[in-house]
Amino acid sequence: MSENKLNTEELKKVFIDVRKSYRLLYEHQRRVQDLVRYIGDYYGYSCNPHGRQWFSEKPANKNFDLKRLAWEVLGIYMFDFHFKSKEKKGQKITFSAIHQADTGFFDAKNRDEKISKIDVSSFEPVENSTTRLIFLASSNGWLDSSDQWKKLFGWKNGEHEFSASQSRWQNKDEANNQLAIAYN
Repeated sequence: MSENKLNTEELKKVFIDVRKSYRLLYEHQRRVQDLVRYIGDYYGYSCNPHGRQWFSEKPANKNFDLKRLAWEVLGIYMFDFHFKSKEKKGQKITFSAIHQADTGFFDAKNRDEKISKIDVSSFEPVENSTTRLIFLASSNGWLDSSDQWKKLFGWKNGEHEFSASQSRWQNKDEANNQLAIAYN
């Protein structure tokens, strides 16, 4: 028998682990949603029901393309929750919380720029990676272009700099003042 083939009992055990993983993932994502809701309530910001998926593009509303990355159906693997803006002292203050479930890809990308998002075996080991929220605040408008995101978060090896070694980003210019801080 080939190493890649499983017998019936081994396959049953694999699917038990798969079901446990999905249930654990559900609990984690539910807790992230509850935490984002709590943060918005605490600071008096209401969360918009949308955001930005960082690791890949959002899948189409009702169609499922089997050629898309598997990350795209993991919803908030790396997701930017936008809160509604507020006016304070004549400035428009925007706020968001970016959930980063795993820094492993970005950590590995710092070592080897050829790392691929679909080769999870090349990611930094999970024991050395981090799960975190990155809080982002901006005055006088939202970051609405990729140049602004690159200016704030950096751009290295074709990706924004989200490795675990990076935990604070700041960009001050005449138009905007942006600050992002990560909490593990």
